[in-house]
Amino acid sequence: MIDTGDLNDLIGRGMRSQDKWLSNFIFDEYLCLIKLACAANNSLAVETIPWEMFERGVDSMPGDDIKPTAHNALSKICSLLKEIDSNIDLGQWRFIANKKGDVPQQSNDYDCGVFACLYARCLVGYSEMISETSISDFRKLMLLELHESKLHPVPPEGIQPERYYAVEYVENCYIGQALNQADGFWVES
Repeated sequence: MIDTGDLNDLIGRGMRSQDKWLSNFIFDEYLCLIKLACAANNSLAVETIPWEMFERGVDSMPGDDIKPTAHNALSKICSLLKEIDSNIDLGQWRFIANKKGDVPQQSNDYDCGVFACLYARCLVGYSEMISETSISDFRKLMLLELHESKLHPVPPEGIQPERYYAVEYVENCYIGQALNQADGFWVES
């Protein structure tokens, strides 16, 4: 991920930009993941650096055609690439987008950000793709990751003795420590 300051340095708008950029980043190859946000849906654009001459669009609610908002966002990305490297011939590039059924897809209108994060994790090799039925658990795992400021494995490890957990029961939330496990059930010692 590239923040705005580093992006300005990359395209030469920062003070001593080349020195700063090269001293902070040493990569043979990396992915540039760009969240494409519109009013109704979030999706993901992926660039592989060094350039492979194609862009990937990953959408958890793809239509029959490329959505105009995604097309406009990818056009802006192409403009930025051209600004970074004027030798890039975008006429030789290809755009690749998933179709319905190519990847797990959301079945509601609110999990697009969750799917965009899951796709990003899979693309960088940190997680395996999970099924649509596990998205609710993955959403909860994301909340834990945000709270703890660290990534956890997917699928998550089971409940561990001596660690604290929040449990939702009926309309109440309980926080407590797992003590030990006997025959698959958690019991106090």
